[in-house]
Amino acid sequence: MKVFLSYTLYLLILVSAFQNCSPKSGPIENNEFAPLSPQDTTQTTSETTAQGEAASTPNSASNELQSSIDKVNSPAFQIQTIGATDSAVATFASYNEKVAVTPKGVFVSYIYKSNRKPRQSAYDTLGFWAIKWSQDAGTTFKTIFQGSSHIGTPPIVMADASGANIFLIAVDYAPHLETNHQAQFTFYRLQYNSTKKSYELATKATHVTVGGLTSKNSGVYRIVNGIQLVHFFWKDRVFTLTINGKPYPSKSQFEQKVITKGKATGPQYPLLIKNSSNEVSLAYTAVNTDCETEGAARYFDIRFLRGSGLTSDKQIRWLNPVSASSIVPILPIETDSIVPSIVRNRSCNLSQWLANFHEHQGIYFFVYRETNLTNSNASEVWLVRFDKAKKKFLARKPMKAEGLIFRNNSSVFTSGNKGEIYVTGLATDNRLATLVSKDKGESWQVAAVSEKFEGFQPSYVTGGKETDAQGRIFGIFTEGATSNPAGSQVHAFTIMPDTR
Repeated sequence: MKVFLSYTLYLLILVSAFQNCSPKSGPIENNEFAPLSPQDTTQTTSETTAQGEAASTPNSASNELQSSIDKVNSPAFQIQTIGATDSAVATFASYNEKVAVTPKGVFVSYIYKSNRKPRQSAYDTLGFWAIKWSQDAGTTFKTIFQGSSHIGTPPIVMADASGANIFLIAVDYAPHLETNHQAQFTFYRLQYNSTKKSYELATKATHVTVGGLTSKNSGVYRIVNGIQLVHFFWKDRVFTLTINGKPYPSKSQFEQKVITKGKATGPQYPLLIKNSSNEVSLAYTAVNTDCETEGAARYFDIRFLRGSGLTSDKQIRWLNPVSASSIVPILPIETDSIVPSIVRNRSCNLSQWLANFHEHQGIYFFVYRETNLTNSNASEVWLVRFDKAKKKFLARKPMKAEGLIFRNNSSVFTSGNKGEIYVTGLATDNRLATLVSKDKGESWQVAAVSEKFEGFQPSYVTGGKETDAQGRIFGIFTEGATSNPAGSQVHAFTIMPDTR
């Protein structure tokens, strides 16, 4: 279905851009979440569980909501409600992997139920999550797997090139682990059964590691020397597993501590990516505990590292992107030393959070929100680019085009199949927008835009890293600040961008 953004809608967008109708959005500190803690939970591949996922059978309230969502759709944006949720962070967040696009369809991960009570610690919250699969370009989704973990953030979702294997990793904290300052994560592999035309649980493996309460994590799948591996970055280190969930190359060597607390900052929000050459890279937001506000550390800095192949002991070889000698000689490195920072300046008056990190045609792309805590009118969403071959930064730009200005912490890059790159996020006048660049980020044009959302603000917008073979973009978001009496919903979007 090929539909293009109408000229009339485009004029409406330009008018709205000059009305200063930006949606409300606060610094990410107001939505700080920690990691998970497990309980002996049972996963199921059935459509429902004892908790009764509200998404499985839409009720009249969700039908009414779907009716209003249908009115929101612009020709290029197709938006579907995929489930109800009582979690404000059901699709948290744009910095890591909640959507996988494969030849077999689209896979998404979100929280549909949370047992958090008022004034209860997030670490005591048991969140129930679902993995859903669409085989019709995001028109419908069905549940193929469910689970639960403490703190209430959904697992990351990855896939191999064919979509025959779907990989999930959920982090968790059990009470007995917290006592011993430990934590754990569970790796799942769902394998496609061609006879049944469905996915089945093929592998489940749990690994215990050092403690430190944080749910922030990211992962990639890649093949190295003929071996299928999953790299998983959590807290300050990367873990490497085979697709059967076994430590690689061994139990004693599968975790590699990469970053550690520096003089002013500590690690937070890692984002691990893979490029078309099968190299991995890492970017991370760093916090400054000297800039605490109401007990929350300030998001202070954003830095990045380049990874290449494996060392002789089969761990990732890390490189300094701006150094002539390249190889980082000693690990871990301090978060505020050696490797480059992408922010304009570092101040306790600024909150700076990395929304997304991507590599496209030899260029690193970063999008981050710089929130000015003393003057909200001075806050900005920035695009930063870095040329890997030339080892230098390119011109910094505000993330905007043709009157559409990105406003929110959530944005996601997607590589197109014709050499273009897209970025999708919440923009002017409470609209989702997709911008496209055909010149490696030098210039941007509007490729798609939704109608203005009424009654809620899209939150935690995230999406796939590549388009499908037809050039479509897929993503999900949580209904934030909703006035819907039925509660919040999770929505999926499919975009057929206008790239004329």
